[in-house]
Amino acid sequence: MQSHAFSEKALTAQQDVIKTHLDTFIEQMKKQALPAGEDEVKESGDGVLDIVQWLNFLTFDTIGDLAFGSPFGCLLDPVNNTRYVQVIFSMIKVGNYFRAARRFPSPLKQLLMLAFVPRQLEEDRKYQIQVSKDKIDERMKSETDRADFMSYIFRAKDENAMTYPEYIGAAVIFLAAGSETTATLLSGALYLLLTHPDSLERLTAEIRTYFKSEVDIDMQSTANIPFLQAVLQESLRLYPPAPNTFPRRTPAPGQVICGRFVPAKTTPGICRIEDDHVSSSMEL
Repeated sequence: MQSHAFSEKALTAQQDVIKTHLDTFIEQMKKQALPAGEDEVKESGDGVLDIVQWLNFLTFDTIGDLAFGSPFGCLLDPVNNTRYVQVIFSMIKVGNYFRAARRFPSPLKQLLMLAFVPRQLEEDRKYQIQVSKDKIDERMKSETDRADFMSYIFRAKDENAMTYPEYIGAAVIFLAAGSETTATLLSGALYLLLTHPDSLERLTAEIRTYFKSEVDIDMQSTANIPFLQAVLQESLRLYPPAPNTFPRRTPAPGQVICGRFVPAKTTPGICRIEDDHVSSSMEL
């Protein structure tokens, strides 16, 4: 049922929502940024911006609106509305603790988690779940008929309909997968373009040649710009936003992988994005 929310038709219908937050993001950049090399700080801004932080504000507001019909307010009020952004990064750290604990015998796992996971991370985990519950409750009380992501889940009424705890789980996934990952890709793409001025110049020329006006920019038209797609694909390869692997366990007495012998009971894995760029990936 969740797949319907990510169909081309469903995403195209939400373009105006995405554009609204992009426009707000651009306006905030214009308001707060100063020309490079200018020393004095003007009243309109601080002079130096953490673009990674602001890209996260953009993606969190966007996914909040796309999924639940209401943004977090990060772009308009970053001082008071951005705790959830930081919580997502805390949850990534918690995941690393859990993965490390799995390496130990079962009786030790709980003790290790209690002993080594910082208390603040546990508080952040509770906050993440509470925010997700609040978003679900707010959306369920809303009478809007807008086709946001959760609307597709709420429509299911048969035996396959999700339970309330499953709603919470879906909300956690939507907010995590649709925010920090996109901001990470965009941050990596900007860094690569700025450190490769020839590519930046080529992409700029291609975009300005292709579009005569801002109103012409949409999901369909941007998909038809070859070099833009190449930049995004290369950024995904070099800065994968979700570099997790799908680990396997080598059998006894061992396995030859990519021409090298790997001992038994080893856990190899490859990032899914990189896997897509390897012609012989099925042989791994």
